[in-house]
Amino acid sequence: MEQIIYNHIQSLLNQCSSTTESATETASAFTPTTANIALPSQCISSSTITLNESWRKDFGHLYWNSDQGELDMGRFWFRFSGAAGSLLRNTCPAFHNCGSTGAYWSDSPLPTENGETVYKTFYESFYPNSGCKEQSYSGRATRCSEDRGGVVYIMDNARSGGEDKFCGMD
Repeated sequence: MEQIIYNHIQSLLNQCSSTTESATETASAFTPTTANIALPSQCISSSTITLNESWRKDFGHLYWNSDQGELDMGRFWFRFSGAAGSLLRNTCPAFHNCGSTGAYWSDSPLPTENGETVYKTFYESFYPNSGCKEQSYSGRATRCSEDRGGVVYIMDNARSGGEDKFCGMD
């Protein structure tokens, strides 16, 4: 009798083990990972916006476009790619750069680990000769991959109106 109970318990344990392994394999097949770390949704979301316009880092040209409304009010995560560069600019841009009269940038540290999100301070450089940190706004950045441009950003608040743009860099 003891042998029958022992065999039954072993059978149940083996079933639990194979079910757990199967569930783990299934979950990892559908969850994007980098070095076995599940990435946050903003890294893989189709609503994360890619900024790839060359004027985002083309200094000396003025375009009257605006990132106001969608990107700077916490509605969408965004990343830089292609001709726009690979990261948000980390030094103050000159007046009338980044495709507009005002420019957003940040010198806050970037996340270093895949999947890590850090809080950042975004600055607005708007008026000539009045400083590079005229206004500050809160935001976040998430590292989505190990490559230099593997970071997505979101600005949680900003002033409304204006022609402000996010500046990219290589």
